[in-house]
Amino acid sequence: MTHEESIMLSTELKRIYLLMEHGELALAREHMQKVEELFPDEPLVFALKGSIEIAAGELDASLVILRAAARRWPEDPSVQIYLAEAYLFSRKLSQAKRKVRGIRTYLESLSEEHPQYSWLNMARELEQLCISLEPAQIPQPVVSTADERAS
Repeated sequence: MTHEESIMLSTELKRIYLLMEHGELALAREHMQKVEELFPDEPLVFALKGSIEIAAGELDASLVILRAAARRWPEDPSVQIYLAEAYLFSRKLSQAKRKVRGIRTYLESLSEEHPQYSWLNMARELEQLCISLEPAQIPQPVVSTADERAS
């Protein structure tokens, strides 16, 4: 990927994050489709695509997207962490714990200079959450009121 493409990808993913943060999940989905067409080989694109579905409460859809991405990129921390999060919100705690433990162990084996090492704190935090929560304590995904207004 060229430097310009990398900047474009980063900008587009930030735009999608902002849309999600503001509850504009329908727009985030539309934009994601365009980004996916431009960057079909970038795992973070598919991790974020699954995350949109988690936020929308479409947990089955998120699991389909993230499981496929995890098979395609088995050592990509973004995909693995979002998959563990989807398991958590789906109340599949044993799968969430197993997934996040595996990615945490992998990340701990890397040197601090490795580009994927930056995901370690997120993996540790998610693992702690998986350990400390009971199924009844797991919150429901936030479904956007902006999207509900559009319906």
